[in-house]
Amino acid sequence: MFLGICTQLGLSEHEIAEADEEAGEVLELDKLVRQVRGLIKPWIQEQYGSINVLSMTRPIGVGDIYTDVYFLEKPTGRQRLSLKELEANCLKENFDRFGFSDYRKGERVSGLDAVDQCQKMVVLGKPGAGKTTFLKRIATQCNLGTFHPGLIPIFVTLKQFAETKGQPDLFAYIANQWAECKVKDSESKLERLLDEGRALILLDGLDEVNKADSSRIIEDVRRFSQRFYNNLYVLTCRIATHEFKLEPFTEVEIADFDDQQIAVFVTKWFELKNPERTESFLRKLKESPRVRELATNPLLLTLLCLGFEDSAYFSDSRAVLYKDALNVLLKTWNSSKPGGEPEQVYCQLTPDRKADLLSQLAYQTFEQGQYFFSEKIAKQHIGQYIANLPSIDTDPKQLSIDSEVVLKSIEGQHGLLISRAHRIYSFSHLTFQEYFTARKIATSCNPYADDDKTLQRLARYVIDKRWREVILLTVEMLPSADRFLQFIKQYIDALIAEDDTLQELLSWVQQKTKLCRYPLQIYFCSGILYDALSHWF
Repeated sequence: MFLGICTQLGLSEHEIAEADEEAGEVLELDKLVRQVRGLIKPWIQEQYGSINVLSMTRPIGVGDIYTDVYFLEKPTGRQRLSLKELEANCLKENFDRFGFSDYRKGERVSGLDAVDQCQKMVVLGKPGAGKTTFLKRIATQCNLGTFHPGLIPIFVTLKQFAETKGQPDLFAYIANQWAECKVKDSESKLERLLDEGRALILLDGLDEVNKADSSRIIEDVRRFSQRFYNNLYVLTCRIATHEFKLEPFTEVEIADFDDQQIAVFVTKWFELKNPERTESFLRKLKESPRVRELATNPLLLTLLCLGFEDSAYFSDSRAVLYKDALNVLLKTWNSSKPGGEPEQVYCQLTPDRKADLLSQLAYQTFEQGQYFFSEKIAKQHIGQYIANLPSIDTDPKQLSIDSEVVLKSIEGQHGLLISRAHRIYSFSHLTFQEYFTARKIATSCNPYADDDKTLQRLARYVIDKRWREVILLTVEMLPSADRFLQFIKQYIDALIAEDDTLQELLSWVQQKTKLCRYPLQIYFCSGILYDALSHWF
């Protein structure tokens, strides 16, 4: 009867037996996956189920704060765009006020969808973009069986792996992790599961590997991924330190937060402690485009949330707020995310010197109207600054090399300068370029002098809306702004004196205001003034 059924189905007895055997192997593999997952589950949850946030004394559960991330399918630094094309894509008046990546929204793809679609993927991102948090999220979701339940999550912090005593290869390192989780015969079970493509392999922080170990680790990852080719791989690295090519890994870049992601993050954040703050935070953020600009970076959004928890408002001083954000990027965050040892020239740049360098670069480019600038221009300005540091070789060729090292370090370690296209840079946020420009002015002038050229020069930009924020920030930073405000008044008086139309208008206004004896009459005069302005201009 069995043979008759096989004949009716067009199958041989041998094919049926093979199918039974394959089904049995699948069941056996599923059982092995459940067994190993059960043993490593507590360890995965303990190691990767929480994150440490800036100054907070206790870690936060990844699931409590995680916000879905989106990727740009083509990293910004890989774009082959000219300066003119970049400026056309992003109007200067709105540059990064609502996220530079907005014009590329059509290219955004969900992070989880990308993992499903790409078997091997390199996730690039700026400092604080959320690369590690993303890996921790998919590791814990896989661990709980809600993401690729048929796979086992394997999380490797590459810096720890690189510094392991004896320099084991990646296979031995993972097998040892499993052995510590009481997985018996860990090497044979690991090999079996990897051969069958039953692992989700998460490799975090290639940029944090010391330079001396970098080539060895990259080659080890290459060999491992080629040998066990049918598993899922996700590797993270900061954008600027990405100088390798793994075949056939697909490169993507974490996109800045948009309004929806910001709202989700803020809602989750305040749900933990103070839910009524959510609406107030989002409202005040909407009222301050420049602060909202910072919120597109998850790390800086976290800083804003921490500050808002206590005071229920953002700092009245934008200069102080921006300085705090920059301190996080220049000091706090980078010290908590140790990377490879910096080059000798970069070691001489203390945080204050880095701020001085960025201030000089910001001022020189901003005054020229350069929101985007070539790598060559950036290196020239950097070279002019570092040439004055002690023990720096001022030979033009060596200075060019050192300038590139500093440029890449600022981009990679702090994310304050970023590549917008191939060999084209900008500040990561226009707010930072404006802040550093104001800082350069405030630290270079004598605010008490009657003839300070720096402040007199700035006063001439008072009617240029592009300089509005720089002027306001400079006023905040100066110990006394009285003299600067006098320079502004003198400049405006000179403009009026040269303009017959304005002189006529002011004379007319003066005559009308003399007729206004009561508040109600003043109200009517203001309406007349509006009509007059409409007529003249």
